[in-house]
Amino acid sequence: MDFKIKNWVALSLIPQVILVKWMANYPDAVEKYYSEGIYPWISKFFRILYGWIPFSIGDVFYFILSVLAIWYVIKHWSEIRTYPLRFLRDVLFVLSIVYFTFHLLWGMNYYRQPLAQKFAFNEKHSDDDLIDLVEVLVLKTNELQLSITQDTALAVKIPYSKNEIFNKTLIGYENLKNDYPFISYQKPSIKKSIFSTALSYMGYGGYLNPFTHEAQV
Repeated sequence: MDFKIKNWVALSLIPQVILVKWMANYPDAVEKYYSEGIYPWISKFFRILYGWIPFSIGDVFYFILSVLAIWYVIKHWSEIRTYPLRFLRDVLFVLSIVYFTFHLLWGMNYYRQPLAQKFAFNEKHSDDDLIDLVEVLVLKTNELQLSITQDTALAVKIPYSKNEIFNKTLIGYENLKNDYPFISYQKPSIKKSIFSTALSYMGYGGYLNPFTHEAQV
């Protein structure tokens, strides 16, 4: 690729960041034109495209890209050491593309209207209220743990397979949609993550891949 194009794309990361930060000041506009405008079409397209595939395309992409990145660094290590600024430019080039793609496909949802506003939760609560709620939830969780396992240290074993959990999730969405019509999950794309065990150790129960719109568990 032409060096000038790479330079311009790499430098475009700066105005991209500025633009996103500026748009973050207008959650109503983000909600109207992105979250309720183009995003549902983007999300639906990718769920149709990848939802029928039984494994996580996003995880496969992540794995392949990670391997290619490591291979590239090893193969071009001497060149990287000789021309570090050129390598930095290439890194910024990739980051610029990833940053743009991420915010186009999903990331602008970070700056939409707060969920409490969407649910019309108008009550205000203090930090003390939050602490009290957390303490109640901890007590309830411990009580449930003990009632299920009869032991405070044993792990709770979920009596459902992942596919059964996926189906229950879809039922939950249908029930919520009756009260909150904006919660609608069409063309499901729910997958078992290739890295689910590692994610569990890191404290993640699941995530939405922002590039493929697959729900990963």
